[in-house]
Amino acid sequence: MGQGIVEINFLPITELDIELTDRCNAKCPMCTRTIGNYKGENDLSFQHIKNVVSSKYTDVKSVILCGNLGDPMIHHDIYDIINFLSNKNISVNVNTNGSIQSERLWSDLGKLKNLVVSFHIDGDENTNHIYRVKTNYNKIIKNAKSYINSGGKAKWIFIPFEHNYHILNKVKKLSFDLGFQKFEILESFRQELPHIKPVKISEKYEKRSLCKLQERSIFITCEGDVLPCCWQGSDFYENKRLDHNSFSVLDFNINLNMNSFDDIILNYKRVEKNIIDTWKTNRTCFRKCEIQ
Repeated sequence: MGQGIVEINFLPITELDIELTDRCNAKCPMCTRTIGNYKGENDLSFQHIKNVVSSKYTDVKSVILCGNLGDPMIHHDIYDIINFLSNKNISVNVNTNGSIQSERLWSDLGKLKNLVVSFHIDGDENTNHIYRVKTNYNKIIKNAKSYINSGGKAKWIFIPFEHNYHILNKVKKLSFDLGFQKFEILESFRQELPHIKPVKISEKYEKRSLCKLQERSIFITCEGDVLPCCWQGSDFYENKRLDHNSFSVLDFNINLNMNSFDDIILNYKRVEKNIIDTWKTNRTCFRKCEIQ
């Protein structure tokens, strides 16, 4: 892993993977937020996003609004953030359970350019709430209709479980009837629960062949931590310290509240070789990627 690679060549950063918040209206039982009993009290500031986009080390072409803990649609500046990015001709992909905000806001979002919303809907009115606990299916469909009917581009993301797999074709047809442009199946490789068992379609998890840094992407947590990818973000939440094996080479402050984005990126460049060395031992890199 990583043999022969002497530099990552990750500048300029062209993709931002941003976790806007650790707040969420849902309580999905296999989510990191639910398992860790996070209270949900952190929102990434709009100003941080503006600073990163304007950095001399970025040439942002696309932004993913997702994360490990919260739903981006609950962020108080969500419309302004998407509008800001859209007006800079940056492609934006929002991942949401769809059971948040008013139909009017969704309609306004549908009028913005360069935006795709991925609605994560795992079933119908009888099954979606089994995993998407505390969400309202009828509200989700109304929000999706408001967004699509005003011109918005949408994807329906479906996680197959034993309790919903039998209606896969039904909801796939519904998605296209409603105007969704794509229907995608997203397998869960998380540990199953007694009443929630993911259906395995693939024989094994397909590992990535490139580090996200090699794709000139960076992950920013809702607390302002700048990390190579969302999987490292999940590991960081679990350990909450930089001296853990996964982050021991990061001998600098990675938080935007304590250090400028430009300084953080310069320090990443400084320890670039050390990061490459960790590809061989970092448990997250080993699980998710198979870098040649």
